[in-house]
Amino acid sequence: MQPLQASRLLLLGALLALLPAPARGVADRRPRVVWRHLRPSASADASSLAVRRAAQTAVNYFNFHQGSPNALRAPGRVKKVSIKMQFALKLFFKGKAHCFGRKEVKKQTSMSLKSFFAIRYLFQTIPGVGRKYHLRFTTKSLLNGTNLSSCLASVFYLSSKPKPKVDIKCSPNQDRREYLLQDFILYFSLKGDKQPSVERLWGLGVHGSSLIAWEMATEDVAYTLTRIENVQPWKREDSSLEFNYNLQLSDVSAETSIYCHMRIVWKPGQPALVKYNCSSEDSSSDYTDGSGEEPGSAENFLISNY
Repeated sequence: MQPLQASRLLLLGALLALLPAPARGVADRRPRVVWRHLRPSASADASSLAVRRAAQTAVNYFNFHQGSPNALRAPGRVKKVSIKMQFALKLFFKGKAHCFGRKEVKKQTSMSLKSFFAIRYLFQTIPGVGRKYHLRFTTKSLLNGTNLSSCLASVFYLSSKPKPKVDIKCSPNQDRREYLLQDFILYFSLKGDKQPSVERLWGLGVHGSSLIAWEMATEDVAYTLTRIENVQPWKREDSSLEFNYNLQLSDVSAETSIYCHMRIVWKPGQPALVKYNCSSEDSSSDYTDGSGEEPGSAENFLISNY
């Protein structure tokens, strides 16, 4: 028999699952349900801490990827939320367990009908992929507090692992060229000041730390920048700016904090390059004073342009 596509076999298995139960004493060899989606929860509380964390994580992702320290946003009121559970398929084949997500299942190579019936009773659905939040919320400017447009976002937490998958779209409130002009004004003011104040470097610190907050986020924690301990500029041979930050990031519940050393390389119109190291203990006393004397180290930076 010619091999059938895996998707057709899965459909056949679902149809077989609808057959009447076998008579007593006969082994039930009907295939189990291989995929199941829970409907969006209609009772999700838009003001709950979990929803606030999801909104903050989406904004953190936005604040880093939009590329400007002058276009930063903060989440406002969540207008609508739905939650979906995602499941993985666990397939035992030839004595081995194979786990696939939905897309991967569709891509699997074909198998014969005989092979399918031989393993049909070993299909099972298992939790283990994660939970996805679909949100619509208002935003405001992080720099001056003015109300901005709403955003649509999805935040997909993968089994409590950090760095959730985020998709966010926000209506623009200002032309991209206006943000770029403000970036160049900030750039030249920092370029001409060897020891700029922490206040002037706050926006750049939020821009860079938004990457940290997004990559370290889980369903149980969402960070925001709450304190800058100190900032030191570093000399560079090119025209980019480089700063070493000591930061404190706290969860939106204010119950958990992390302390990070962050180095950021930035130039208007280009993606920021960020490198960081975080811990649960404040190690600001171990901070190395760059004092603007040591050269930068852009060759060791991670290009955070996802």
